[in-house]
Amino acid sequence: MPEQRVKANARVEAAKGRVALMRGPIVYCFEGADNGGAVQNLVIPPEAKFTPKSQRNLLGGVTILEATAIGVFKTGANQVVSVPFQVTATPYYANSNRGTCQMQVWMAEQQDGANPKNQE
Repeated sequence: MPEQRVKANARVEAAKGRVALMRGPIVYCFEGADNGGAVQNLVIPPEAKFTPKSQRNLLGGVTILEATAIGVFKTGANQVVSVPFQVTATPYYANSNRGTCQMQVWMAEQQDGANPKNQE
């Protein structure tokens, strides 16, 4: 099954310019546990191509989606930079099974929709 991008309704101000991923009937989410501790700084541009991968040892066996997207970071000099960033999406039904972390379903599609993460 290919992944589908679902665009948020433009009338929902909080989700404007955001997309969610589905694969068949499964909605996916992005968790900090898989994405460098944060997800609000990630951008899923339209050209990002996701690859499904079966993970039998993760959360009882799930299919994850991986792609190269964009990570938006704030430098020590307070500059905002964007870099290619490997992202992983997990099925939404399995979220929060590895401890507390950021989680997001509706992801920014453009850099201006992301919340830059401070670089460490």
